Amino acid sequence: MTTSANSVRSDAAADTGAQVSLARFVAHFLLHEIDEPGLEVLCQPGMLDVLEKLEPGCHDYLSRPWRADDFEKAAVDYCSLFILPKGAPPFVSAWLGGTPHEHGPRLLAEIGQVSAKLGIEVGYANLPVDHFGIVLTLVAEAWEQDAREAVTALEDGLLRSAIESFSPVARQRTQNVLYRALASLLLQLFNRS
Repeated sequence: MTTSANSVRSDAAADTGAQVSLARFVAHFLLHEIDEPGLEVLCQPGMLDVLEKLEPGCHDYLSRPWRADDFEKAAVDYCSLFILPKGAPPFVSAWLGGTPHEHGPRLLAEIGQVSAKLGIEVGYANLPVDHFGIVLTLVAEAWEQDAREAVTALEDGLLRSAIESFSPVARQRTQNVLYRALASLLLQLFNRS
């Protein structure tokens, strides 16, 4: 972990609002390819600074003028990393060791309990509820509602372990500086050291 990454986490940890925003930000880009509105969010000065600290080259990559073929290349990068077999599947159950069947029932039960405690429905299109983007959205909601105890078991028992396995592999399996930065940011959000 780099010193600049530590400072990003420390800055974010000091402010629950920032943690909520960063968790939702990472969730969005785990669930969606980069599009024009997403690029505008990524290019906001504060966000560009955070991403550049996590992965040098993000500023130049994101702030340059984008054409249609740039969005298409970013979509290919997204699919290669999160959808195709040799990527890094963005599902909590894929990163817990063993088989998804070993952790699936417990994971689904914990997600269901958190969802019920917060009074929100989880789900997104046809994705499994253990997609990191969906789980991050749920965790961000708990943080925002000041209901951290609702997600403590999920965070400590399964999510943190899965993120610690997923993030380095995601960084390794892509050359896209944005997705490398997002993997680092995800790890920083849930790092307790």
